[in-house]
Amino acid sequence: MNLDQRERAQHFLEQFNHCYDGIVRRIQFRFAPAEPFGRAYLTLSVQRPINRRIKNGWVNVRLAIREVEELALRESPQESFRVLSSGLQIGVFNGLLFFDFAPYSVSPRGLEDFRRSGCFIAGRSFSWKVEEYSDEGHTKSKRV
Repeated sequence: MNLDQRERAQHFLEQFNHCYDGIVRRIQFRFAPAEPFGRAYLTLSVQRPINRRIKNGWVNVRLAIREVEELALRESPQESFRVLSSGLQIGVFNGLLFFDFAPYSVSPRGLEDFRRSGCFIAGRSFSWKVEEYSDEGHTKSKRV
């Protein structure tokens, strides 16, 4: 699939119903000394839209965000990003993809709305893999 970053992001969101009511199962960061930027790996449990469902519709998506330049993670008793109640927003600004897991706004108006989020990761590229649903956050890979 040869799409630009904005089209790829929109395709991802449509394929997984914008991750509404999804669950963040796992987040891992890798900061290697020989690499100028880090990487983020997330496992999300999400539902596919009704017209794309297999079985009960839930799948795990392993998301890899490369060349991470910015991130914010805030977790407290009053604020949590573990359940994606407001879904996932993705914005593209100057070639940088902002993945907002706790959207400040349902319709972000610009870069500053993404940066207000309590949980965002911004990187230069991303990829994903669909796996069978598991509530443990790690499963055997299976192409769907």
